[in-house]
Amino acid sequence: MPDMSTTDLLLSYSRAMRRSLGLGCQATLLRQLVDSEFEALGRRRLLSRPTEPLAVLHTTGWSSVEKWRAGLSRKRRYKLRQTERALSEGSAVEVALVPGASLEVAETVALLRHNERKYGGGPFSPLPQSTGYLAELLRQPDVLAICYRDRSTGVLLAIGTVFDHRDRPVLRHYSALPIVRARFPDLNLYTNLYQLLVGWAIEASKEQVIIGKGMLDIKQSLGAELLPQYAAVVR
Repeated sequence: MPDMSTTDLLLSYSRAMRRSLGLGCQATLLRQLVDSEFEALGRRRLLSRPTEPLAVLHTTGWSSVEKWRAGLSRKRRYKLRQTERALSEGSAVEVALVPGASLEVAETVALLRHNERKYGGGPFSPLPQSTGYLAELLRQPDVLAICYRDRSTGVLLAIGTVFDHRDRPVLRHYSALPIVRARFPDLNLYTNLYQLLVGWAIEASKEQVIIGKGMLDIKQSLGAELLPQYAAVVR
């Protein structure tokens, strides 16, 4: 059997869903289509709209974090180095890349819910975190986490979760305690997370890191490309 294209697979799912739901289901809404998928639908698109672009960091073009950083603005380079120096050995904050299975689930859920409250009701509002779902997710062998902890107390200050992939890993979650900025004014953990991701991806020979939607100005300032995406109603 020949390999199916992503578009053919989406249309196959759409037809199967309509068969399952019956005659009342006249069409299917497909979201997050990239350019090639959108164009391949052709006249099967009954209605379509652009959606939020997807930010991607292409990491095959850089041989080191320093090479990546050299292509950024002077202000961005300064801020990244400032945080890097503040997180050097002996700092008050410990940084580690760990398997998701090593995390304490209740602590992780509590931290992620700060981000939910921060963006609650917005267009990029995170889905509520179910403890059971997150526990199962973190046990998966391809889930990693970048953790920032208070070295003196062990409190988890900020976290980013990563879904690993051979070529295109995905940054899934990010959240930080609201007190971090007040306690550590020299630390920008959000942008430092991307620097660590770039370094890890380069070392692991990844093609790119998918870093999601929202905060697009910051992501572009870190060298991300914004890929157009679309929603389409198909029959």
